[in-house]
Amino acid sequence: MSSQNLTKNKVKVCHLSSVHFALDTRIFFRFCQTLSHHYNVTLIAVHPVKEIKNGILIIPFKRFHNRKIRVAIGWILMFFKAIRVNARIYQIHDPELIPCGMLLKLFGKQVILDIHENIAEDIFDKPWIKNQKRVYKIFTWFESPACKNFRIMLAENSYEKRYHLLAGKENCTTVRNFCNYNFFKPYVNSGYRNLTNLFYIGIVLENRGILEIA
Repeated sequence: MSSQNLTKNKVKVCHLSSVHFALDTRIFFRFCQTLSHHYNVTLIAVHPVKEIKNGILIIPFKRFHNRKIRVAIGWILMFFKAIRVNARIYQIHDPELIPCGMLLKLFGKQVILDIHENIAEDIFDKPWIKNQKRVYKIFTWFESPACKNFRIMLAENSYEKRYHLLAGKENCTTVRNFCNYNFFKPYVNSGYRNLTNLFYIGIVLENRGILEIA
């Protein structure tokens, strides 16, 4: 049996993001590459061209620099691209794609919402969002039914309690962004192994202690 036929016989999975670049560490390397060993994987995300990379079909999605336009119509455009893939399982990576996920559910698709951060609470850390309290109320209003209809994927455990309450603990899975240690092996210098070091990889914001260490 040819490799093409083997791919056709695999369950089709599609990852969706209107914000992240296709080669995002979590989306492409953590999920898509891992799944590609056992599933037929398509990724619709910000990318310059349509191509197959490491066995994964990447379909480009235009990145909207205007956030209001992206939130208003991005999910609609994504839905039409996604439904043409006709996957059995869809995993969405952006909160503004929740309406797209709800539509896919109506078409009988299985939908996973991958929550990269505590979305609701992070609204208050985004200065470009006006009327933050109102946006918070609106978001939590439609987030709750979405969580009850989707499977939930979490990136870390600091907000597990919130989503366990919204979706049920049995409906949530935490997949952390641990690095692949093999990437660092060529750079290990034995002369520094006995030194104590602290490494922080990520964005340093007010809610992550930037004022305390300033």
